[in-house]
Amino acid sequence: MNLYPTSTLTTVRFLVEPDTLFGAFESTLATARRSGIEFSGMHAAHGVHDMEVCMELNANNDDQLALYLTRLKNIIGVLEIRTSPGRIVAAIEPARDLAMIALQANEI
Repeated sequence: MNLYPTSTLTTVRFLVEPDTLFGAFESTLATARRSGIEFSGMHAAHGVHDMEVCMELNANNDDQLALYLTRLKNIIGVLEIRTSPGRIVAAIEPARDLAMIALQANEI
C-alpha cells in the first residue's frame, strides 16, 4: 500500500491568438483550478501571429488531465495544443517535491 499520493507532472504547450491573450490566460488558469489540477509554472513566447504558452501542471490522475485538456480545447483563443509525456511524482515531503519539480522542469 502506498502511503504517499502520487501525481503526474505534465507540460502543456498551446498557441494563443494575440487578440484574446489575457482572456485565454485567465480561462486556462480558471479551468485548471476547476479541474483540480495544480499549476506549477508558466512561460510564454511571442510568435509572428500568435503566442506560445507552456504550462507545467500536476494532475492526481490521467482522467483529471484528460478532462482539463478537453476543456482547454473549448477556450476561445486557444489554438493548437500539445502535451509532453507525464512524469510520476511521489509526494514524500514538500521540500523534496519542489526539488524534484525544479530538476524535472530543467529537463524539458
